[in-house]
Amino acid sequence: MNGWLWAGVLILAAWAAHWGADQLLTPLMLLRKQWGLTASAGAAFLAIITASP
Repeated sequence: MNGWLWAGVLILAAWAAHWGADQLLTPLMLLRKQWGLTASAGAAFLAIITASP
């Protein structure tokens, strides 16, 4: 039973991380356009922001 519990927690955590990244995508894309960053610089910016705790 303990293994199933941790598997459920892992799946829930992966889903929450994906959902949170999706929620941050639109505002950060607008911020990238407002600051005038290129697409590659914006992608690096998004990667840093979504990877930070």
